[in-house]
Amino acid sequence: MFKSVEEVIQQVDKLPIPNTVAFEVIQMCADKEIPIPRLVKVISGDQSLSSQILRVANSSYFNYPRDIYSLDRAIVILGFNLLRDIAVSLAIYSVYKGFKAQPGINLVNLWKHSLLTAFALKSLADNYDPDNKDILYIGGLLHDIGKLAMIRTMSKDYALLMEKSSQEQKRIFELEMKYFGFNHEDVGASLLSKWNLPENVVTMIKYHHHPADYSGQDQSAAWIRLVYLGNLLAYLLEQEDKNIKGLLQLDPNFENYFTYSDLEITELLDGIGNEIQEQKEYFRLFEIGSL
Repeated sequence: MFKSVEEVIQQVDKLPIPNTVAFEVIQMCADKEIPIPRLVKVISGDQSLSSQILRVANSSYFNYPRDIYSLDRAIVILGFNLLRDIAVSLAIYSVYKGFKAQPGINLVNLWKHSLLTAFALKSLADNYDPDNKDILYIGGLLHDIGKLAMIRTMSKDYALLMEKSSQEQKRIFELEMKYFGFNHEDVGASLLSKWNLPENVVTMIKYHHHPADYSGQDQSAAWIRLVYLGNLLAYLLEQEDKNIKGLLQLDPNFENYFTYSDLEITELLDGIGNEIQEQKEYFRLFEIGSL
């Protein structure tokens, strides 16, 4: 049994992490002002990542009448924002895909939830922070990355904890704190710091279950609250629930952060549903086993 976050992180080399170029792509894409030529140059340096991006660009989802053979051409056809989303999705997807199936742990559902949360944040950003949709998307994809480190380094104990969470209908981060003394927020933040990701991404992950514990910059505080909200709305969508009662069952503290009516919750969920429906095939491209 690991007694601290540090002990888990010391074993993190066992995690199937993205390669150096994928790391750099994630770091660069957290900067919304990144020059396009610089990103293309970095991606071009990795044949595997380049070929996967081009494969996605040439998929039936985009239905472009001619084959796309270069990243420069992909940017022209797809646009920089979409190319960036694809690159980041592939980089993080590679971490999940690198895992082997483990008894008692459903990594497919864990990845789908992260992807659903990322799409939820894209939808929420349209209303609350359209200028930072890209970094919120990254926050959604990475918000549960700490669970992967815990699964890899304490697999049997964590599988038992996930089973207990399901049986007792208790949220996993509460049980993590009870039995381990730390949770996947702490592990995820430490892991991303080790990977040298930007501090604003690290803080989103560290406080996404406990926004009130953060007392820093206003912008980071707003992003943390949005990741918190996006995560809960993703769970509601998975449960096919559409009211404030469902949110309060997930987190009784929800009304400390937001005051929504049932109608407003329904509208937010419908907006996320529309976002996913509009990009349904794109969403499917990144389901485990689809690439």
